[in-house]
Amino acid sequence: MISVAFSKSIIILVVCFLGLNAFAEEVAIPDSELSKEVSYPLLDTPKAVVNRTLTFKNRVEVEFGPSWILDEPFYHNQSLDLGVFFHWSEFSGLGLRYMNWSKGLSEYAKQFGTGSNPLDLNRSNGPESGYSAEYEYRMFYGKISVGKEAVFPISIRAIGEVGMINYGVKTLPFLAIGIGNRFFFNKNWGVNVDMKIMYRDAIDPVSQNLTNSGTIPDRGDFADKYRINTGLNLGVLYLF
Repeated sequence: MISVAFSKSIIILVVCFLGLNAFAEEVAIPDSELSKEVSYPLLDTPKAVVNRTLTFKNRVEVEFGPSWILDEPFYHNQSLDLGVFFHWSEFSGLGLRYMNWSKGLSEYAKQFGTGSNPLDLNRSNGPESGYSAEYEYRMFYGKISVGKEAVFPISIRAIGEVGMINYGVKTLPFLAIGIGNRFFFNKNWGVNVDMKIMYRDAIDPVSQNLTNSGTIPDRGDFADKYRINTGLNLGVLYLF
């Protein structure tokens, strides 16, 4: 009886094995669908990416491009900036920035100069020029792939900035913090996109008479007021 039961068990196992093989299919994956990249673990060392193609330590950077105070209501909000930075490590850098603003009123402010009771906002001054010191801390270094063939380094950084803005008759302070992303085409050339929150002391044009009636105020009579603004920086940069 034991041998008969054992034989039946063997037969059942063979049948089950053949049945599984009958339903098994071979799945072919095209080469184009296979990844050409290798992901490495993030190590607890200053070398954030294995075989990194871009270094920052002891390099000087020159940056040029436009910037905007996005929510400046009365005056032209665009400036052209020139910055020079020195990176003393792979993570930290310090720079100086010069800003030169376009002069004149914003499109929003020009509408107040029409109508039955126009306001002359040209009696006050908007930002004209400025300078600042900026500290950056690179939080992340990595690479992006375009078409799985070309690989470009990127760097995400935190920014702290302090400076002065000249309004023609007054030079007033500002502070800014933000975050930026830099894309590099090679070991030297790149572009940057920075977003900032600014806390600035600015001239308040509505603090004096802007109508055609009454005494015309002197440009130095306008008071200043602290504002919170949003800033955007774009630029082309070169690493020496």
